[in-house]
Amino acid sequence: TANEIENFPLELLPQEVFDTSSITNMRDLFDLLDVEGDGSITQDEFVDGLLSILVLDVPVSTIQILALIRLTRAKVSKIEKAVSRLGQSLSMADLGADVKQQWKP
Repeated sequence: TANEIENFPLELLPQEVFDTSSITNMRDLFDLLDVEGDGSITQDEFVDGLLSILVLDVPVSTIQILALIRLTRAKVSKIEKAVSRLGQSLSMADLGADVKQQWKP
């Protein structure tokens, strides 16, 4: 969470993190890495984000956009699966109604 990361000593991070971005404190770094905006990041998100800042020769805004695209893809995939399940449920309900209709005396 943001509160936890604020207590993290800046000295433990490579200077390049601050040289290549507008990050001046741990809260700035957290806000940058919290792409979902939910107030928390996983350890993997922290490490991946930090490596992206250090290794990639692209603006931080591009890193954020790429992370948002990945997040959007994951959410769209969940929605597609839910719609598919709903469609299957509706098809089964229609099939059940048809069977009941056929068996009426």
